[in-house]
Amino acid sequence: CRCHFVSREEIDTLRKTTFPFLMIHGTEDYIIPWQAGQKFFLMLKNRSKFMLLHGAHFLSRERAGEVVNAILQQIFEGWIKKTEETRIAQGAK
Repeated sequence: CRCHFVSREEIDTLRKTTFPFLMIHGTEDYIIPWQAGQKFFLMLKNRSKFMLLHGAHFLSRERAGEVVNAILQQIFEGWIKKTEETRIAQGAK
């Protein structure tokens, strides 16, 4: 099995960022098992979402509609959250 490697330093750097992560992984991925994606997801704590879809390594082709919808939903939720934070901050002035 070929696996991507992310160092402890890289994980710590990712944890310090303020943006959310969306991790989409295929159940039949023979290059990187979905359990490895889940482990990485758990390392990032509560700042990420993990989506497990039936498919292999190329979900962006195999399940394009679901992948695009998940990405758009993540962007939209981030926009809503940022808008609310801005409104609260402006109201507090």
